[in-house]
Amino acid sequence: MQRHHTAALIIASLSTIALVGLAGAGLSNQQGAQPERQGQAARGGQDIGQRLIDGLNATEGCYKVITAQTSQGTNTIIAWFENKAAVETWYYSKTHSRVMNMVGSDVDTKKPMAHVKDENIPVMVMASITLAEKGVLPGPMPVSQISIELYTPLDAGASINGRLMPEEIKLKHFNSISVDPDQQPDG
Repeated sequence: MQRHHTAALIIASLSTIALVGLAGAGLSNQQGAQPERQGQAARGGQDIGQRLIDGLNATEGCYKVITAQTSQGTNTIIAWFENKAAVETWYYSKTHSRVMNMVGSDVDTKKPMAHVKDENIPVMVMASITLAEKGVLPGPMPVSQISIELYTPLDAGASINGRLMPEEIKLKHFNSISVDPDQQPDG
């Protein structure tokens, strides 16, 4: 039963990630898709994808949202949240609920992160999807991989002139350095 529930959650999130990936990465003719079909999906996806990004950005406790495409063709949306409660706010938001309903899943029947403690620590949610010529999951687009992963930061690391993680996330042992390129010696 748990495996079926997990598969249903993944399939329900398929359209969301696919549309966001298409909108955010500005894809064209990805991995063998028919150009006219891919173009139509990308145009439709941009509207819905942009609404999803706007919805994430409007969610209280969501610090930052970015989209990316890996060198393997995986489309990703990354959102940083203040804590578990902020992720749940997004999960139950109107925007997310509408998308879940579009793919036949009822948000109210799910309990996201039920086993995760309510610690007040930042959460990074990374949703990824890889389009393929032949899909392995049902849905509107051929998909070979899909994943929704959650991470918390470690109190370590370093950056020069900015970082991927939002500045709102404060880490005591993260070393941030600002360097003015105009103040550097020529060499």
